Amino acid sequence: MANDIKQSSPWVHFVNELKALFSKDPEVHIQYEDGAYEVILRVDNQDKADALSKLISPEVIFGNVHFLVKIIPANISLENLAGIFNDAFSGNPAFSHFAHSTSLGYNYALFSSTPAQFYDDNLANPSGVKTMLMEDIAKDVLTGVEGIFYTTKCDISNEES
Repeated sequence: MANDIKQSSPWVHFVNELKALFSKDPEVHIQYEDGAYEVILRVDNQDKADALSKLISPEVIFGNVHFLVKIIPANISLENLAGIFNDAFSGNPAFSHFAHSTSLGYNYALFSSTPAQFYDDNLANPSGVKTMLMEDIAKDVLTGVEGIFYTTKCDISNEES
């Protein structure tokens, strides 16, 4: 029996506490992979997800380890998803609109075709300037909801210069 005992990192202990606290709640599903520095709580109820987002810190620090806690509403309706994008990017020229293909069942977040340039401290980039399309940045940053294709809006015009 003593051979079955292993010492876990403090964030694994934290994940185990989350599992213990929510294990009997049918609306909360906890996802954690060994060795990861984040835990995902998928919540079936939007109001509960909002409440938990206010009660649980999105980042817990264990010494020099920053452990992320992501709370994601598991069942976001198409109407809510479009509203979330529109609310989040209201007045932001980087975002064009949210679309849904009824024939294929896909969700698209369309971003401006204007590239973004910013300072990038990266040894692989000696110029120190990074140029990316908004859709590529969105793929890296907006990781809270699955099943969305990020794309660039193409402005096609028949006018000849």
